[in-house]
Amino acid sequence: NITEDHLNVHKTLDNYINCKMKLLSLLKDNGSCVINGDDKNLSRVECNNIYRIGVNDYNDYVIHDVNYKNMVDYYINDINIKSPLMGLYNVYNVTMSYVISLLYGIDKDEIVKRISNIKTISGRREVLDFGQEYTIILDYAHTYNGILNILDSVSNYKDIIVVTGCAGGREKEKRKKIGKLILDKCNRAIFTMDDPRYESVDDIINDMVSDTDKDYIRIIDRREAIYKAFSIATKDSVVLILGKGRDNYMAIEDRKEEYND
Repeated sequence: NITEDHLNVHKTLDNYINCKMKLLSLLKDNGSCVINGDDKNLSRVECNNIYRIGVNDYNDYVIHDVNYKNMVDYYINDINIKSPLMGLYNVYNVTMSYVISLLYGIDKDEIVKRISNIKTISGRREVLDFGQEYTIILDYAHTYNGILNILDSVSNYKDIIVVTGCAGGREKEKRKKIGKLILDKCNRAIFTMDDPRYESVDDIINDMVSDTDKDYIRIIDRREAIYKAFSIATKDSVVLILGKGRDNYMAIEDRKEEYND
């Protein structure tokens, strides 16, 4: 799929899409292209062998009957898939991998078996268990689409607490959209630092809340912000710590100071 990202470099979404389309020039005449058929930004893709995946019936591989329990249980056409990777965005990712594996000639039963044994990816919707009564999820999500996906994946929780910020020196235009999205979809938001570089963290947070009048908590120090989230969480809460994932530094001015969420 293609969503708004890196617009500080590409300036417009159309430029970004055109850049992504250059990948098609690498395709051999007998090569195949697997795309998210639900994404309107991919409607211009043209090549000899296109395979579309998605939830809409016009796709070649249709995702349906998705259920979330301890694992994701769903179907790709008539094939039952069980995956430990939660969230609809991961259903798309796994389905894409399934189709690519088929095209490489791997037996479908073997693919299904391997999918069921996938291990959780560090920093990617990673559930952290320290024996606490609430849920903690760590994720790299820092774009509008990434944060939307992770928020949608926890919509079953009664209390959603988000700890995040926006990076300094990057795409100021997206900050208010991200801030509004978070405040619209969570119960409590704690805005904090996330690689501020040469920008003021207060200024970044001001940008994030400039398009909303909803209440939020401002804590500049990210460690303190995370501890605050834990202190207000209850057994019905999920605490989402977003943006840094497993990064082992905080970018402050021109330094990378040792840090890990």
